[in-house]
Amino acid sequence: MRDINLLQWVGANAIRTSHYPYAEETIAALERHGILVIVETPGCSIGSYNDQLLREHKRILDKMIGTHRTRANVIMWSIANEPTNTTRPDAVNYFKELAFHVKELDPTRPSILITGEFAHRNASTSAVSFRDNVILKKVFVYKS
Repeated sequence: MRDINLLQWVGANAIRTSHYPYAEETIAALERHGILVIVETPGCSIGSYNDQLLREHKRILDKMIGTHRTRANVIMWSIANEPTNTTRPDAVNYFKELAFHVKELDPTRPSILITGEFAHRNASTSAVSFRDNVILKKVFVYKS
């Protein structure tokens, strides 16, 4: 509840969840308070792409979307956070497969890929070309 109060205090109306599954109760509480949510898969910093990982990633997406699909406040599905080497052919195929899988599970909501890479420069030949939306993030942090 404290986090929701802080969100409202700063005037925020949306959040992107972190790299682990949020409890159904949390998403429900956010919905009750009118907070929109981009639900994130726990696929963080993926850099190796293979069939075993793809099967597991799809299983996680199945559960994530199955759990939160009926929530009115869920506005997007995040497929991965900061994957690496997204212009490699195996990465392109991997994320293409995930993109189509998410569309099959929920054709009503867009999916998103959060990346710190500059794959958008080669958008037609990178994993970002299959996404509905891409967030390019570059965070500069000061540590004393």
